[in-house]
Amino acid sequence: MGGWVDLDKEIIMKKLLFVFGLLIFMGCEDDKAAAEDVNPLVGVWEATELKLIHGDGAQETYQYGEDTDMGTVTYIFGADGTYTHTSVSSDGTITSSGTWSSNDGKLTIVDGDKTDIADFTLSDNTFTLTVEVGEDDMPMTMVVTFIRQ
Repeated sequence: MGGWVDLDKEIIMKKLLFVFGLLIFMGCEDDKAAAEDVNPLVGVWEATELKLIHGDGAQETYQYGEDTDMGTVTYIFGADGTYTHTSVSSDGTITSSGTWSSNDGKLTIVDGDKTDIADFTLSDNTFTLTVEVGEDDMPMTMVVTFIRQ
């Protein structure tokens, strides 16, 4: 009778290992699905370049950084749909916060009663915002490039 008991234990252990293996695998798949559900813009982004494209095609390019006239610009996009923005330059520090969302290449930022919508692209760790600024008689496109920190 000892042989059957040992065989039953072996079968039970194999079944338990199989079930645990399935649970672990399914748990990992759930983690992957949850990670895929996180908006890829979530994180810390630091501006590196500002390009102004005038209506006549002329362009101006400025670099961001601690040792530049432009200073630094940082956005932190939270998974909860909130953001903080900090700009630091020789003129001082400016901060803002509010909510954000993105859909189909459009970033919407809401700060109090002000809503801004910009086109964006995301490639690896580079995030680029494109905003039409200026007046009808002086159109201009502003392109800001950010790097994930």
